[in-house]
Amino acid sequence: MAFTTAIAAHVRIVATEGFLINFTTPCITETRVSNFTPDLTQELVLQKIIQVSHSTVYRGTLDGTPVVVKIAFDSDRARWNLRKEAFNYFYVEELQGSVIPRCYNYVIGSTPIKGKTKPIDIACLIFEDCGEPVEDFFCLKPEEKKKILDGLLTLHVSGFYHDDFEEKHVCPWDLDHDYWRFGEYYSEDFPCKGLKNAGARMNIWRKDVGYDIASQVRILAAQRCHVDFTSSCITESRANGFTPGITQELVLQKVIHGSRSTVYRGTLDGTPVVVKIAFDDYKAKLKLRKEANNYFALEDLQGTVIPRCYNYVIGSTPMKGQTKPSDITCLILEDCGKSVKDFFCLKLKKKMEILNGLLMMHLSGFYHDDFKERHVVRGSQGYRIIGLRHISKHQCPWDLEHDDWNAGGYYNEDFPCEDLKWAGAHMNIWGEDAGHIIVLGVMFAGEDLDFFPPRDIVDCLVPNSGIEGSLENVEAIKDWLMQFKKEMDDTPDCNIEELIAKYQANPPHIPDVCYETKIEFKKYIPKSPIKKSFKLKFNSKTRKTRGKQEDNKGNC
Repeated sequence: MAFTTAIAAHVRIVATEGFLINFTTPCITETRVSNFTPDLTQELVLQKIIQVSHSTVYRGTLDGTPVVVKIAFDSDRARWNLRKEAFNYFYVEELQGSVIPRCYNYVIGSTPIKGKTKPIDIACLIFEDCGEPVEDFFCLKPEEKKKILDGLLTLHVSGFYHDDFEEKHVCPWDLDHDYWRFGEYYSEDFPCKGLKNAGARMNIWRKDVGYDIASQVRILAAQRCHVDFTSSCITESRANGFTPGITQELVLQKVIHGSRSTVYRGTLDGTPVVVKIAFDDYKAKLKLRKEANNYFALEDLQGTVIPRCYNYVIGSTPMKGQTKPSDITCLILEDCGKSVKDFFCLKLKKKMEILNGLLMMHLSGFYHDDFKERHVVRGSQGYRIIGLRHISKHQCPWDLEHDDWNAGGYYNEDFPCEDLKWAGAHMNIWGEDAGHIIVLGVMFAGEDLDFFPPRDIVDCLVPNSGIEGSLENVEAIKDWLMQFKKEMDDTPDCNIEELIAKYQANPPHIPDVCYETKIEFKKYIPKSPIKKSFKLKFNSKTRKTRGKQEDNKGNC
């Protein structure tokens, strides 16, 4: 064993006084770990729920020792996942207590549960409480990042990598050679792709981005720009590869959006920028960190598909009307223009420029969760996709041989990626017979289409002013469209333009909408489908990006 704590034959589970759980205690369970001590029973006291998913995660004590406990009930999937995790802990037993937490026991049993007549199976994994998760790699010191990466390296050398704990992993790392090179450019012959991706995710290397990343940014407000904090404010960079001793001046000039994060236009040493600032709001700061992480993850697309990210800085500043200083977090991005007002008004060539950028994002391993007009901007350098806090990891099934969007025609039934198909439909690149209609992000197809007017009319009756796609909103718009279709069918000789204008002048009640939102509609312009085919042109950089994605699948 890697530690001397005895493994009990039985664990008696109870809950601390006043802490409610949905199964009956005390509950006696039996160990499924070898080398246990016969006749030894320990008491596990559950004190607090810290996470609920397939398994419920608690904090508590095991005979007075602080522990974290995962409990799975009568769910085959949850109990299988817990067995797998327990197996992995004991398979790399020699790393317990140094790289991974100590695993104190894995027990099973059965217990009555409230609301059910029969007892249910219960599985319980008990391991060392090692503290709270790291909130943000950006906030760690280089020596702390290195300690984490060295632990990950130890896991690799032991034959495993973290993305897939079941598969053996032969790591080509030379223990006599230091490949990390913190704060420098990473080596082209870096031996392990998994560790290289981890290092890049923790932002430990310098990046050749073509401009200086300042170690400090001094924030000021222009004369007529109202801010709630005291300027000037000195902030420090959390982007790796910054140049020590350089301080840049950020001048805020105009508020362009206000919510949890306030968005400004301004200049960074004279360069036009868009700035997102969050104060003492945990959710806002978390979202801004996520967005900064995503910009660095898609670094190869900066300046072409997405804006350049000039810096990510944090600090503290006095706030007007408050006695204590407030934390300030700031993401500084290239100003690439204003948001597209309406995809409907764009020429097909422009739509394809945007969609090909979205495809590049897919081939880099991400898809956009909220692809709408407000997240596409246009400036002198073309279109850029923004709103990167809404992107998620994605293994795109797009085949490089499938290079035909068939824009202006009808989409193929075997279109390889559902998300790209949805984006193309949202931008109206296919003819009316595409077989579906989009209402506030929800796709209707098949027999549902019999109750809707033609797609070009639907596009003019669905508000385009950023109304959220909640279930209540979708149902309200759906009923309204069905009402329009009935009136259109009942009066076949009606003037369609006048009927559309009538409905636009009397919009439906939208249940879930911000009071500031103004209901706006597209103008009805009858159009015929353009029979033209746009093919995606792949250059060497595109193939290199897809190659990186394929490389990331394999072992070292």
